[in-house]
Amino acid sequence: MTNKPPKKRPDPTPGQCHRFLINKPHIKTQASSHALGIATAVSPSCHPPLTAPSTTHLASHAHTIRTTPSPKAASISISTADDYVTPNPAVRAASRDMTSDELSTFARKVQTAYESLFKGQDPEVSIMDYEPVKFMLNEESKWGRKHHKQIVSLLGNMHKLGLLQQPASTFIGLGAGTGEFSYYLLKSLFASTPASFVLVDRQSLKYATDKYFKFTASDMTRLKMDLKDLNFANLDVFHHPSRPASDAPNDNRPTKPVIAYSKHLCGIATDLSLRGLMSYVATTPDHNLAGIMIASCCHQLVQPHTFPLPEYLDDLGFSGCDFERLRIVSAWRMSGTGKVSSSCVKGHGDNDIDSGQQTANLEDEQHTGGLDQDCVLVDEHWSGMNLKERERLGYQAKRIIDMGRVKYLEQHGFKAKLIEYIDASSTPENVAIVAWKP
Repeated sequence: MTNKPPKKRPDPTPGQCHRFLINKPHIKTQASSHALGIATAVSPSCHPPLTAPSTTHLASHAHTIRTTPSPKAASISISTADDYVTPNPAVRAASRDMTSDELSTFARKVQTAYESLFKGQDPEVSIMDYEPVKFMLNEESKWGRKHHKQIVSLLGNMHKLGLLQQPASTFIGLGAGTGEFSYYLLKSLFASTPASFVLVDRQSLKYATDKYFKFTASDMTRLKMDLKDLNFANLDVFHHPSRPASDAPNDNRPTKPVIAYSKHLCGIATDLSLRGLMSYVATTPDHNLAGIMIASCCHQLVQPHTFPLPEYLDDLGFSGCDFERLRIVSAWRMSGTGKVSSSCVKGHGDNDIDSGQQTANLEDEQHTGGLDQDCVLVDEHWSGMNLKERERLGYQAKRIIDMGRVKYLEQHGFKAKLIEYIDASSTPENVAIVAWKP
């Protein structure tokens, strides 16, 4: 084998990239740094194309390797700076440091409020089947069986309320995650009139089901944005009327029904969604929002400044300090599990992810359910309450928060209620908020 000296790098000819190598035609700079004949810094991390661009192809080459962020959907935030004020540290400290006597007094207040709201009965149990998607059950997957039953029951309840029978509907998935709930919904409508889907989530996710929509007559749009920044009135689906031919030519009211849905929409995201939707309703007398189905979760993350109906809590006798305590106690519904949806940390909700639930990462976890599984003896818990009592108190705290959301929807002209859509053995977060136009 002969040792040939390396070829000298030639001077760039007009129209040729200055980093062109004869032996290995690699480009060692970012596309945005290609200035012919001008030396630039070498970027070893850049993964270059195999050939150097000519002058005629330089523009298309730079365009292919995007150097600017993709445009985001237009939005106007409905929130204000005050909505996200950090809670008073003194209030939080006082709430975390409750004595047993203070907790007993607060527990009685929760129980009294719950009794007055629900008249001695828990929310209606409405566990449904929905035949069009029963075939999608994966019996070999425990995770699949659990989420299949939850989604099927939610769809069954939506069908029961008439939210799946309306023609040419648009479905808005809030905290859509991978879109599995949306995929089930798509399959349930496969044989009927094509629908439109808008999936909203603040993070990009692997293994999303978006690809399946392109094989159907339905269309799908995914918005990567935080719900606090989303103005629902700006979404095109609220301004694309689908009127019967008999309507007057000058009648431009939006009549294409829109249904908002989510499974386990986390804490503050539920409140932001409801406020955003009702903001649209309040400014549009002839609105086309036909219904809402939201399975709530993670009430310990709710904030007083984003809760949609603070006067409701005032009427029940809950002060600002009590609201903080209500949040803390609500986590006790998960006592013994140490599980709070891991996706709540990154996205808006679990929405079919639940990829390994994790212990609550809260400053006040010592007074929540996050550490309860470590207490071997029930008497070891600082509250002096046993496991069943803590779970029950946590359940009641969650329902008090959810009922405030129901009252808020009723104030805007909707019929609304809470339902237990699945057994607690499937998920302790087994209550959904449902609303529909009367």
